[in-house]
Amino acid sequence: MVVGRICLGLTLLVSVGLARAAESLPFEQIIWSSPTGDLADFDRAAARAKELGFTHMVITQELPRSFWQFDVVGDPYPAWYDQRPGILKICPPEAIQKYIDADWSAKVLQILSQRCEVLKKYGLKGVYVSNEPQVLPEAVFTDHPLWRGPRVDQPNRSRTARFAPCTDSPEVLDLYRKATADLIRHCPEITNFQFLTTDSGSGLSWAPSLYPGQNGPAWCKDRPMAQRVAEFLAALQQGAADAGGQIEISMYQIRPEEWMTPTFPDPISIVKQLPKGLAINNLEAPDATPYSVSAGGSAGFDNFYSPVRGIASPVGAVASLSSVWNSKAPRLTYGAIEDCDQLYADVFAKFAAHPAITQVQQDELLEQLAADQAGPENVQDLLAVWQSISKAAEIGSLLRWCNPTDMGSVHQRWLTRPFVPFPNELPVDQTAYYRKFLFEARSETQAEDLVDCQAMRLYEGWPGRMFITNVYDRVEPELKNARRHLATIEKRLPDDKRAPFADLDLRLQVELCMCTNARDAVNYQAVLDYIKGKNRPPEENPPLGTGSSWDRQMILEIARDEIDNTAQLIELLKSSPEPLLQCATSADEEDITLLGPDVVDQLKTKIDIMNAHWEDYKRITTTPNP
Repeated sequence: MVVGRICLGLTLLVSVGLARAAESLPFEQIIWSSPTGDLADFDRAAARAKELGFTHMVITQELPRSFWQFDVVGDPYPAWYDQRPGILKICPPEAIQKYIDADWSAKVLQILSQRCEVLKKYGLKGVYVSNEPQVLPEAVFTDHPLWRGPRVDQPNRSRTARFAPCTDSPEVLDLYRKATADLIRHCPEITNFQFLTTDSGSGLSWAPSLYPGQNGPAWCKDRPMAQRVAEFLAALQQGAADAGGQIEISMYQIRPEEWMTPTFPDPISIVKQLPKGLAINNLEAPDATPYSVSAGGSAGFDNFYSPVRGIASPVGAVASLSSVWNSKAPRLTYGAIEDCDQLYADVFAKFAAHPAITQVQQDELLEQLAADQAGPENVQDLLAVWQSISKAAEIGSLLRWCNPTDMGSVHQRWLTRPFVPFPNELPVDQTAYYRKFLFEARSETQAEDLVDCQAMRLYEGWPGRMFITNVYDRVEPELKNARRHLATIEKRLPDDKRAPFADLDLRLQVELCMCTNARDAVNYQAVLDYIKGKNRPPEENPPLGTGSSWDRQMILEIARDEIDNTAQLIELLKSSPEPLLQCATSADEEDITLLGPDVVDQLKTKIDIMNAHWEDYKRITTTPNP
């Protein structure tokens, strides 16, 4: 792991104060959740977690993606679950082994087993996080039609129907029991399961919130949801018991938005019928008491800065710990983001030693942390950096459900695809490097539309353009303010102390490029739609003195801005030996939700294609004749 990213910090392993603090932590279980690379990284994280007083670690992050689940050409939907380890796929019982990629299952199970050996070494327990009941290959249900449960794909984001197994079926429950037993035999340190349901290829029969609509086998339509859930969770617990283990399970619905129906409209009535150690929507049985709380940072989809790596928010981490520290919930999950686990560990260490509940206490803790990181003379400047990073993310949360730099720049490849007036005319050899990674399940016309993200047009037209503009007009000054304070810190420090701050500045520059890319994508499509919507052909012979129209001027300026922004991003990415963007480690692992390792080459291709199509603008706007 690279030093130098404001992720350096305290030497934790020799602190007597930490050991004492760990003994008095106000939670029965404290779960460390952080993206890890190889087994050595996991081992180092486990050592820190143990010293800090943690009891558990999430073991299901950064696993090999199950590309074998992309079994229908052109269907992007498995991207929502190809990185989520379904129990029946990791440890398939004999009856379904032939439908599951054996090499992938063996590889993932080996990684989980190795991680559990590390946990055993440090006296920690494992937490298994996934989505259940999870979609199975269609061939399973073709051969076993009575196992077919609800359709669980989002019909506007998929090109084929996807079904989960019906957990009302005794035979399916037996599959889950056997799979869980096998998993616990290989990974006895797993004691907690956390399952999201009704999202990303998962769902229970007849749940009211299923994306295709409430559905499932006719024979179990009238079964009470409480009975359905109780029998499913009991089968998992029995499987663990068969292997000599004991597990807790938390099942929770995707957070319902205004337009969504909840999976569990009355979770309390379900919880009261379950034994202790089970929870629905964060209410623990049988008394419907709080099950767990979360604090720290969020990686990936929930991180405003995604896909830029290594931009931590100590301000947010401290505030989140303050908000949950006196909770009645017995479990805390504390998360870190990519490349910054040490900084988040330092935050937790200081907070655990002296809980900072009031705002004054939080400010004092952050001042101490800043002094440790940059020296007393740089405390105020580093605080200003962290505050700006936190404020930018808070402003950006207005875009939370469809973060443009994630769902746009990555899922729709705004970052690497060319912005041209007629994308449908590009030859296959100029679209192959990005087209297969667009999360677009409907038509080629919609795939060509930059702002058609995830079957919605949240950023469509001038209203969408103004939405993005209003947000980024407030985000970007905060990022630039952080850079100014970093420059001040660097001037004060000797050369051998500057690296962490120069590295963070580099990442903020990349983030500013991502903001520009999001602006340009939305603006370009808005102007292009406006021009084409006028349905007014360009003048073939404009008279002498004809100037450039405002819309022509605007779209050309946006195109040029995007070319220049892309060129700047290339130089930034090339300037660092460490990854600044979240990318696949090999070309084979590039995914709809993960940029390729050759992102710099793809960016160069984008520039070349855009520069080759300047003359296309003559076909949509009148060429000036000054």
